[in-house]
This record gives sequence, C-alpha cells and structure tokens, in this order.
Amino acid sequence: MGKRDIIRTEDHIVKYLRHPVYGSRNLHMRHLHQIDSYDNRVEEQLKASGFYYVSQIGRIVSHRPTVDALVERWRPKTHTFHLPYGECTITLEDVAMILGLQTDGLPVTGSTDHSTSGLENECLAQFGVASGPNDHKGSGIKLAWFRTLKRRQHLTDQFSWGSACLAHMYRSLCRASRYDCKDMDGPLALLLVWAWIRMPTIGPLPVDTSFPLTRRWNDYQPTTEHYKNWTTSDVRRRLDDLPLDGFVWDAYSPNRVAPQVIPFDINNGANLWSATD
Repeated sequence: MGKRDIIRTEDHIVKYLRHPVYGSRNLHMRHLHQIDSYDNRVEEQLKASGFYYVSQIGRIVSHRPTVDALVERWRPKTHTFHLPYGECTITLEDVAMILGLQTDGLPVTGSTDHSTSGLENECLAQFGVASGPNDHKGSGIKLAWFRTLKRRQHLTDQFSWGSACLAHMYRSLCRASRYDCKDMDGPLALLLVWAWIRMPTIGPLPVDTSFPLTRRWNDYQPTTEHYKNWTTSDVRRRLDDLPLDGFVWDAYSPNRVAPQVIPFDINNGANLWSATD
C-alpha cells in the first residue's frame, strides 16, 4: 500500500479499495481515535469563535458502506445526489442543524500563495502580525506560531464557518467521485448524519435528542449491531428501493425537532437557508 491508500479523516483512519463491479472506492475502517477534551476555561473562547457546538458533538463512528453508496450517486456538475425520485443535496441549513456551525458572517477565504512572502503577507493581513522565516515549514506555518499568537490575540470577527464547511463537503464529494481517486477527506460526520436524517431507512436509530443534531448518533455503534454488518450493496439496495416518502424534506420542522432545542444564534441564519435565486 502506498501513502495515497491510507488517509486520516475527522476521527479515524480509512483505506480505499476498488470495487470489482462498480469501480467505487470502498472505505475500510482501520482505527478509531479518542476525541480530544478541552479545559473549561476555554469554553467562552469556543463560543466566541463559533465552534462551541461542534466541540460538544463527541465521537461519530464512520460507516464505510453508506459513504460509498452516497459517493456513487453524487453528480459533480450539479452538486446533487441522484435518487429514484429526484435530486437532493446538503444545504446550509443542514450544516447549521447537524454541526451547529453559523452560516452568517464573513467569508472564510484567503490567498493561495504559499511562498514565504505570500504567507507573511497573509498573516499580516489576517492577524496584524507577520510570521518570520523560522515560523514556516514547507508551504505552511508551524502550529507553534499560532499557539503563541492566540495568547495575544482576541477574536473580534465572526466568520461563516458553516459556508466553508459546506464548500469543503462539496469539494470532497466531487473529488471522491472521480474514477482515479483513492481517498476522501472532509466533514464525513456531516455527510453521514445528513443521510440518516433525510433517509431514516439507511441509517441507525438516533440515541440522543440534544443539539447539534449530530449528537443523536454519538457513539451509536454499540446499540446497532445489525447496522455494522451492512455492506455497500445493502445500502445501495435501500437507496434503489427508497419509497416516494422515504426522503424527509421537512427534516427540521417543529414536529420533528423541538424549536426550543435549536439555539437562537443558530436560528439567526434562517434568512440565508431560505434564500432563492
């Protein structure tokens, strides 16, 4: 196996193999990593940065067959999944509800110039402090520099991390759908939980009722032994046989998610979720 055959995702290492019939890259779980905890003293900083709800998610165990079956139905030209009764996709509302990331705020973007001068200029523009030559490693900046910086800096701007997360998810799905791709990164928890919420027949039952909604499948594996034994063919067949009412379009309506469960700052993004061209 080469280095491209094994990649690290959010909480596990997975390996892609090639399916002999469909040509898909099948994910195989290799190892689970324990979730890092944080000191209570940084809770206010997490809330200010918009990552507090994400920090409460815990471990979501990946399910290779579901990821494989969804990637097979992804169409890069339209950024949608093709299902028996139409097309669907992950939206900003899904990101807000599933991960608790804010969808309103400044765009998360920056220069793609990874030269020494480019990195120095970008740090100066973003943080008001330029990194030095000893702070660089290859085309990136050493984490130690950021750790030193965060002790002196206070977050004052709010960024739309939800939009950045969704863009990353689309890009990862497009890349994974290529015939010559052997790996996939990105927020796999978002992909899986979106599928389980929207299409309950292809996922395990939720085990929690709190926010963000990803917590409902926190460490679900011990309670769903039969689900662990599903293969890609099993999930593929369930998608093929999806009934007309098998896709939940109103997944976050009051009769499905209690309004008081959703934090006010997350609901503030509803004007973006419902925007149309």
